[in-house]
Amino acid sequence: MSLDVRLSRSIAPGDEVDAAMRLDRASDVYLQRVSPIILHVAETEAERRDAFSLRYEAIVDQGWERPEAFPEGIEREELDDHATHVVGWLNGQAVANTRVILPQPGRLLPVERDFGIRIEPFGSVAELDRTCTSRQTVVRADTLLLALVSACWQEVRRAGFSTITGRLSPGMLRLYRAVGIEHDILGPAQVSWNEERYPVRFSATNATERFYDRLERLSR
Repeated sequence: MSLDVRLSRSIAPGDEVDAAMRLDRASDVYLQRVSPIILHVAETEAERRDAFSLRYEAIVDQGWERPEAFPEGIEREELDDHATHVVGWLNGQAVANTRVILPQPGRLLPVERDFGIRIEPFGSVAELDRTCTSRQTVVRADTLLLALVSACWQEVRRAGFSTITGRLSPGMLRLYRAVGIEHDILGPAQVSWNEERYPVRFSATNATERFYDRLERLSR
């Protein structure tokens, strides 16, 4: 499957810092505008289990796996014990989730391992995956997605990083582009969860003016 690959513009080092600070401010606003949904890190085992249950529902709903593959009604793996789970809550129910995997010395990120690549700046990149949202929300899906990404961005920044990687399907790449977020595509796609997905990298300079124009409309 072919895909129009558009990389972000070349930037000077100082621009990267300014762009990250601008995205920091924008992420605060996005999180305010997604109310009544509240996004925060799952702290308890019960909250994490809610996130795993939402992942299970999304995987089965998309037809990526059969329900009997998850006899406990959750999708969970060993890596989850070492990850940060950012969850969106509505009236106590999990309606959105993303897993944040921070870099560890001497350990490749899952994207690096699976695609056989090294992502620069090596050892200073966080990975986002298992992103999913429930259809039972009062917020537009694209707005909820941006709020979820904003919450994850804040977690990555708190850990001292400002570059993110992941694997995205062509459909998700188009969705992100539609809301003003570009990604650097790092290589050819591989099949994951029965769908082609590209290894990608994102930093604050990949947020286009369309992203900020959208923020202005939400703020009115």
